Amino acid sequence: GARVAVVDVDLAAGGPPSGHLEMAADVADPVALAAAVDAAADALGGLSILVNNAGFGTAKAIDRYDDAEWARLVGVNLTGVWHGIRAAVPLLRASAEGGRAASIVNIAGTTATRPTRGEGPYAAAKAGVVALTRTAAVEFAPLVRVNSVSPGYVATRLTRAVVDDEALRARV
Repeated sequence: GARVAVVDVDLAAGGPPSGHLEMAADVADPVALAAAVDAAADALGGLSILVNNAGFGTAKAIDRYDDAEWARLVGVNLTGVWHGIRAAVPLLRASAEGGRAASIVNIAGTTATRPTRGEGPYAAAKAGVVALTRTAAVEFAPLVRVNSVSPGYVATRLTRAVVDDEALRARV
């Protein structure tokens, strides 16, 4: 029964079930993400939950990443979570002050505490998500509840791409 807006950089890649609001934005772009969050709240009559679930990764040894790859991985996987929090918190506070429950769920991952080879920047970013979540939970309580979820390995387009990295398989 929830009204849901899905914000994705690639809506054609298999978006939400029909009936949900779809919007295109890159979480690494704070202006675009804030505009999407505001538009979603306007279209849906407010915001009570934010799920930060954007992410991507590649797999290779830490010394093989260049600065641009590192920045993009951290930019989406950690900074994108911060952009989402920053955009949503005023709307979530307003919901909470209006008597509705308000919460943020950040998707981290077990790689934050148990990384494997080839996950350097991704693991660092996900560990950052855990720390950012804990800080946000303290700062926004009691109006906004903030938690992270750390799922284990899930077969997705992302994980298949990581597993298929021939250079990584050769080093493992």
